[in-house]
Parts: sequence; structure tokens; C-alpha cells
Amino acid sequence: MGGFDGPGGIAISPKTGTVYVANDLSSTVSVISGKTNGVTTSIGFPDGNVGTEEVAVSPKTGNVYAEGVTNGGLVNDSAGALWVISGQTNTVTGHVFITDGVTISEGAISPRTGDVYSIGSANDVSVISG
Repeated sequence: MGGFDGPGGIAISPKTGTVYVANDLSSTVSVISGKTNGVTTSIGFPDGNVGTEEVAVSPKTGNVYAEGVTNGGLVNDSAGALWVISGQTNTVTGHVFITDGVTISEGAISPRTGDVYSIGSANDVSVISG
């Protein structure tokens, strides 16, 4: 299976079986069909985003959350971006900037509420309503 560029985190949608792979070097997320095990698309992010190391899927909404850092042009040099991807259309639908960085991992989304929890570099936790 090809189509990866510095793969990092991986997550599987419990709703669809679709697999999402964060690609750090290309700042993309590869989408893999759980039925065919083939890459179906690659999701890119707006200019200014550098690195996509982690990805998580909400078991409640099916939305995909990809961690990224900015290159300083969007907020500041230590800012992080949590990109929101529709699990239905596999397109970026929004983002949340977290000024002290962002870390997201599998299990950081509440299965009950869909809220997303992110660890910042200032030893804090940000909560983004799902």
C-alpha cells in the first residue's frame, strides 16, 4: 500500500471502517478504504500548516481531527491547529487554533459527548466541543 509521506498517527472510524493516516512530511491525511485496503484520497491543509503527526476519529460524530503546527504565519510560532475533517465527505470543514500548540491522539475524544481534548505545551488541556 503506497501513498504515504512520513506516516505518523493512524485512526479508524468505528462508523465506517475508514482508516486515516497522518502524513507529517506532506501535511496531509491519507484516507484508506476499510473494504479494499486501498488509498482513496489524500486530504491537504491550507497554506501555513506544517506537519500532521496525529489523527483521531470521533466515535459519536464520525468527524476526523488532525493535529498540525503552523509555520508562524497564521497565529504565532508556537501555535497549533486542530483541523476538522468531515468523515462523510473527507474534506476539511474547519479548524481551531490553540496558541500554545496542540497534541491529539486516539482516545482523546469522548465517545459520549464528542468533545476533543488536546494537550498544550503550557502543561494545559484544551477542550473543543464536539
